[in-house]
Amino acid sequence: MSHLLSISLGPVQDFIASARRTRDFWFGSELLSRLARAAAQAVAESSGGLDSLIFPAPRSAEELERLGVANKILAVVEDPARAAHLARAAVLEELRSEYRVAEKDVAGQPFYDAEAARLQIEDLPEIYWAAVEQTGDYPADRARVEALLAARKNTRDFSPVTWGSDRPKASLDGLRESVLDLSALSDRQRESWAHRLGVRPGEILCAVSLLKRRGARGEEGSAFASVAHVTAGPLLDRLRLEDKPRVQEFQMELRSLLPGGGDLDRVPQAHQVFGPYDGHILFAERLEEDFGERTADAQAALARFLKDLRLPAPQPYYALLHADGDRMGAALEAQKTPDQHRRLSRALAGFADGAGEIIREHGGLAVYLGGDDVLAFLPLHRALHCATALAQDFAYRLAGFPSPKGAPTLSVGIAVCHQMEPLGDALNLARKMEKLAKKDRNCLAVAVDRRSGSPVQVVGAWTESPRTPLHGRLLEWAHLLRSEALPQGVAYELRQLVLSLGEESPELVAREAGRILSRKQTERGRGGKLDKTVMKALLGEGLPAWKIGEVANEILVARSIADAFQVAGQPILEVQH
Repeated sequence: MSHLLSISLGPVQDFIASARRTRDFWFGSELLSRLARAAAQAVAESSGGLDSLIFPAPRSAEELERLGVANKILAVVEDPARAAHLARAAVLEELRSEYRVAEKDVAGQPFYDAEAARLQIEDLPEIYWAAVEQTGDYPADRARVEALLAARKNTRDFSPVTWGSDRPKASLDGLRESVLDLSALSDRQRESWAHRLGVRPGEILCAVSLLKRRGARGEEGSAFASVAHVTAGPLLDRLRLEDKPRVQEFQMELRSLLPGGGDLDRVPQAHQVFGPYDGHILFAERLEEDFGERTADAQAALARFLKDLRLPAPQPYYALLHADGDRMGAALEAQKTPDQHRRLSRALAGFADGAGEIIREHGGLAVYLGGDDVLAFLPLHRALHCATALAQDFAYRLAGFPSPKGAPTLSVGIAVCHQMEPLGDALNLARKMEKLAKKDRNCLAVAVDRRSGSPVQVVGAWTESPRTPLHGRLLEWAHLLRSEALPQGVAYELRQLVLSLGEESPELVAREAGRILSRKQTERGRGGKLDKTVMKALLGEGLPAWKIGEVANEILVARSIADAFQVAGQPILEVQH
């Protein structure tokens, strides 16, 4: 008797989030994908081949190897217990193999606790499964197996910890004790090992943290750009080919300040002007990480470089994008057979592949691409265009899978954060925006956290009528701010207007808001009066007071976008990719 088997692999969110560097962030996601691929391969081999898989649904072993597999596997099998057992064994073997690479440099060292590390690694995966006999009613069978799996996941296992000790907890997540004790080494030895292992001062690594930091990254992840490199995107886009000799001179000057030339060229894709060098060297405040006592010399070299090429100092903000599909549950329920579900799985795999390319085209770094779920770092001036392209591509690829609730759409959350803020905080804000966008579905939500006061956030649908959609309005506001047709102080006046008049006089509020915009532009703008057509598109007619407050927030968000475009030296409304 054939069964429908559903397997869930974790942990996911907390595992990915516990990171201090982009490469830790990326590798946490990549590792989960590798483990899921191993599980899917084991299920397929135990059940007659790849045709048994429903999600993912690769057509070949080579395609499975390329897929960014989500943490979920659905398959038709004859012996679900055996298939699940083999999947678990494959996950553990893949995990052990990955960790052998990570511990290669420290294995056998007296300061490394290999046994505690082994126990921590084998305790990491959370694998749950459920199965039901197939009845011929695929939607009902799938609903039953998913309900059983949810119940199993809620009945968690609480096994005693076998690797506990009195050592300090890891600094990345605080869940496990350190497996490295460098305290007994001399200062010189400790510094040498810390540099070799990529451990910053004050960092404590457990086995899982060491795996993230030192695991086999493959060709794509062997050199992973920093958050600062993404943040420097606007300034990198400003560089011209004729600037290359001065750029190389600056880079060589920095290398001369480091013993052995240092490790400054470490990004996976070389920039046409800046080459393989990480953009963090364009930020004066980040140079101490590499140059220590020579920081002042490095900062002086940077100042000369920016002055010689008449470049502005880079802005310290980047965008973290988190996207998720809407109405996917309804779309799945509408698939009446396993083959129909496989078509949907392949459409999602196609979107994930396309999303990676879209993110690269916009100068970003993809962290996670699993079905309808996307997480990526982006330069601030390209974030809105990238989000729009992702939403359009998702709608196009999933248009053939409607449900009574409508066709699937993509909701996108964007967190604009300072490069020095902890990655976990940025991820939490991006997730919050993604949830806000999904509240009404098919929406974009953006928050700007400028490290002073609460983040400013806005949300709007991808399509609005008669108003310009949110992403278009933000670019319009940014254009007006950058051209000084709209002074930055207008947002605060609009906020004060709403607080003063409240929601009881919407017509008066809207009329007064229009007067403020016209007056402020006339007083300080340099491009004549604000075009009435643009005013109508941005403000609409008869907006309630709370909408005027949203307009104020939109202008505040747009200010950061305008600053990024100013650094990039690109026109806001005509940017080319």
